[in-house]
Amino acid sequence: MSELEIEKKVKKIDNTMAIEGMPLTDELKQMVRNCLLGVTTPEKEIEKLNKKYKVKHEQ
Repeated sequence: MSELEIEKKVKKIDNTMAIEGMPLTDELKQMVRNCLLGVTTPEKEIEKLNKKYKVKHEQ
C-alpha cells in the first residue's frame, strides 16, 4: 500500500469520526497508519487501549 493510499484511508476514517463529533487525535492517526503498514495489528492496539482505560472497581 502506498503512502498516498494510507493517508487517504486515515483521512477517510478521521472524517467519518469527525462527523460523529470524535475526530482522531494525532496519536490515533499514527496508530491507524501503523496498523495499515503492518507494524502492529488492530487487536494489539485495542488491547493497549483497554489496558489504558480500564476502570478498576473497588469492592
